[in-house]
Amino acid sequence: MTGISAVAVASEAEPGITWTVHPMESQPRKGYIVLAAAIIAAALGLIFFRNPIMAGLGFAMIAGPTAEFWLGAKFTVDEKGVSSRVGLSVSSIEWPDVKRVTIQGDTVKVSPLESGSRLEEFRGVSLKFGNQDREAILAAMRKWGGENVRFIG
Repeated sequence: MTGISAVAVASEAEPGITWTVHPMESQPRKGYIVLAAAIIAAALGLIFFRNPIMAGLGFAMIAGPTAEFWLGAKFTVDEKGVSSRVGLSVSSIEWPDVKRVTIQGDTVKVSPLESGSRLEEFRGVSLKFGNQDREAILAAMRKWGGENVRFIG
């Protein structure tokens, strides 16, 4: 289960729901394992290549893909669309482009594809939420998504 550190409903001038999910808060042991793996990768890069650049690359190869875990992710649902931000990476999709919303457990996948395909993993935006915010977020998505969006799950 992921931890939610903040949930805020914006003012009327900027309506929407914004929240942050920090998985490391609820699973700190995994955070230490990720950090240890990144340090080991850096040490191996330094030992085998005798180059600090390779040590930095080793660290980055572990820390980069796991950034959502230790940095957390900020999600927004508003009248324009949905967005997900992890560090410097931003994924967003506007409601006119959304064809399908798939709800599975604590994750909602907002997709521009009408049906599932092998491209599904690379298209759209995935949102994660805590149980207490689930209904408010889904209600906002149904409100702003309109009739053209198909909700599955």
